[in-house]
Parts: sequence; structure tokens; C-alpha cells
Amino acid sequence: MKQKIISSILCVVIFFMNISCNSNINDSEFEKIQKIQETQNELYILLKNETLDEISRYAIINQIANNLVALKDYNGLILFLTDWVQNHPDDTYNAYWLLMTAYAYMSTKAEPIAEYYFDKILREYKDLLVKDKSIHFICLQNLIQISQNTSNRIRYFNQLINRFPTNISITELYLRLALEYEKESEWEMALKSYAMFLAQPDASTIQISGEPNAYKKASSIFYMSITMTVVMLISTAITYPIYTYLLYPKFTFLQTIIFIFIIYYTQICLVQTLVKQIAIVEREYGCACKVFPCVIYTDLNGKRVI
Repeated sequence: MKQKIISSILCVVIFFMNISCNSNINDSEFEKIQKIQETQNELYILLKNETLDEISRYAIINQIANNLVALKDYNGLILFLTDWVQNHPDDTYNAYWLLMTAYAYMSTKAEPIAEYYFDKILREYKDLLVKDKSIHFICLQNLIQISQNTSNRIRYFNQLINRFPTNISITELYLRLALEYEKESEWEMALKSYAMFLAQPDASTIQISGEPNAYKKASSIFYMSITMTVVMLISTAITYPIYTYLLYPKFTFLQTIIFIFIIYYTQICLVQTLVKQIAIVEREYGCACKVFPCVIYTDLNGKRVI
């Protein structure tokens, strides 16, 4: 009986302790929110001062925005920043305010709207360094993660490769760019991207998420395409004269001489075309030597021309 009474008393004590703790936590949170709101009111008053220099105005707006983030008032943050950008189009830091707007939309799981703002920054605003980071680079990093539009993703990958080659894994991006071109059925650009991927020194060793056999796949696609081009050219060189002979079986002596000349000339032209095709691949991509190691490109004096 005594044990039951003691247990009951302990339960009651623990219950009231929990209530007390929760009350303290709630009081603490309320005081924190109240303090932030008081600070916000002071900052809003300071922001109305038209004599503020650019740096001071940036610091005030940034603190207001960070306070709204701390309160998780993303709708308030979006309204405040978009309203500021609209009413102050000459603000140097508008790209940064729209970047924060895009992040606010991402926090509310509204990725399509966030994509709109990231893309808007790229299209309409000059790049800006904030805390030694390029805003355009940050936008592109986010866009390749959230964008579902293939043509847009191609544009974003190309911008990253061309504008920020030292900030990214260019090898991985060439592969991902090739995959995007495939989705758009742009086979020529896909092959060019695969070739650029294969030309990178770490192509055979790089580990790419979601593409465990990247090097093997790229090699087979690229080299198969080049090989098929070669086969078609050789096939044409062989079959063209045969078809011509079947169409015109009864030749005179003079016609036979002309026919032989045509065969010879056609084969020379086709072989030259074949060599030029391989030379273009070698010159642009540096990969033809892996497929055709026996081919040497020389001029009439025997000097290598590539």
C-alpha cells in the first residue's frame, strides 16, 4: 500500500515538473520572438532613413531578412524582399535579395517558383560576390538540382562549364550534359559532350552518382558512332562502283576506261573524306587515335599534318 502511494506521489511530481519545464521553454521562446519583433520594429524605422549609405542599408535589410528566417516567417520574408526589389530597382544588392527569396520558396517546397527566381537572377542581374561567393554560381548549382526542364538544364550545365570550370567537376558535368542532350535527341552534341568527357584525365577513374559505369558507357557510345561512320564510308566506296556496273553492263572500250577512272576517282574522294572525318575527331576531341591507332595523317611530303 505504501509503495503504491509513493509511486503515485512520484508520478504527480514528475507531471508537474514536466509542466514547469514546458512552461519555461514556452516562456523562453515567447521572449525570444518578442525580442526579435522589437528588433524588427527598430530596424524598419532605421530603414526609412533616406540618408543611409549603401553598406548600412544592406546591413539593415540583411538583418531584417535573417530575423524573418529565424522566425520561419518565409511568407513575410518573400513579401518584404520582393517588395523592396520592386520599389528599389537600382539597389546594388537586388540579386542577393532575390537569391534569399528563392531560398525562401525552396524552404516552403515551392521549387518551381524558386527556379523562376534563380533563373531571373541569371538573366536580368549582373553577378555579385557576397561573402566571396558568386551569386550566379550559387544559382546554377541550385538550378541543376531542381530544374526538370531538359533544355534549361542543358543551358545551366553549359554555363557552369564555360563560366566556372575551376569550381566544378568538369568531367562529371560533361557526362551529365551528354545525357541531357540524349534526352533532347541532339545526338551530335551528345557525342561531342561524350568526347569531351572521355578526353578528361580522370574520366576512367571518376565516380559519378547514379552513373556507375560512366566511362564504359561513354566509350561504347562514342566509339560505336565513329566506327559506324567509318563502316558506312567504306561500304559506300565498295558498293558504289558495283551498283554502277550493274546499271550499265554493256560498255564499249572507251566507256570501260571512263568507268575505271570514275571508280578510281570515287574511291579516292571517299577515302579522303574518311581520313578527314577521323582527322576532325582527332583535332577536336583528341580521341580518334584510341580508335584508329594505325591512321597517320600526312601531306605529300610525308609530314604529319595533325
